[in-house]
Amino acid sequence: MRYKLLRRLGLLGVAFAISGVGLTGCLDEPDIPVIERMMTPLRIVNVMVDVENPPAVDVWIDSTRFANIGYTDVVDYTDIPSGTRFLRVTLSGNDTTEAILRGEIFLRSLTQTTMVLQGRPFEIPPPDPGDPDDQGGPSITVTQERFTYSDETAALPADSGTIKFIHCIVASRRDVKLGELDFRGIRMSGGEPVDTTFINNVFSPPVENTDRPNLSSFTKFPVGSYDMSIIFPTPRNQFSMEVERKRWTFIYSGILDAGQIKHENLLKLETP
Repeated sequence: MRYKLLRRLGLLGVAFAISGVGLTGCLDEPDIPVIERMMTPLRIVNVMVDVENPPAVDVWIDSTRFANIGYTDVVDYTDIPSGTRFLRVTLSGNDTTEAILRGEIFLRSLTQTTMVLQGRPFEIPPPDPGDPDDQGGPSITVTQERFTYSDETAALPADSGTIKFIHCIVASRRDVKLGELDFRGIRMSGGEPVDTTFINNVFSPPVENTDRPNLSSFTKFPVGSYDMSIIFPTPRNQFSMEVERKRWTFIYSGILDAGQIKHENLLKLETP
């Protein structure tokens, strides 16, 4: 009996010793940090336009909804999980089964990004991209605001600002030939240098299966007052503006109808 009791006490001692080792091991292990999901600060701009009344739209990125974005409205930078995301655009209040635009977009992590909704929204299905007379339906331009060029992370010179230009003018069905949108660039008059023409390689909104860009890289300009002329094909539509020591994105939108640009607008967006 005494032998069995000692044996049992010995087994209990071994069990407690093992438990102590286990507890000690758990307490000594370092905390494993939780890695946060990479995010992309995304800004959304709606310049989808119609001859009569440009509509408001809802934008869905995966399950996140941005509701009732009117013509020329801007949704400020919002953190969206980086990587490949599923995009759907509907007329405001409609179900996603009635999307006028859907597809995948790629968002680079930790990179300020602007997504521009453009084109004529009332065309479902979208126009045939293979038909040169059937262009201008719903589309998007996604552009990175930082880390696209090596010097964008550097501080701006004390006397300069930078401008990126996005051209979103479309033609109505009556003026659907994009040859009528003979966009040749922009002229900045005033300040220093004077009468500098730039952004000559910017076309009307891109068409699928082509490599025609509708946006420029950032271009440096001295701080000062300017008149910006849109060249269509001769200078016209002057906008007075100030170039400050900041990074700017300009978005030029409207619809060409019967030889006139309706709902013409120039958005000047700061890129922090």
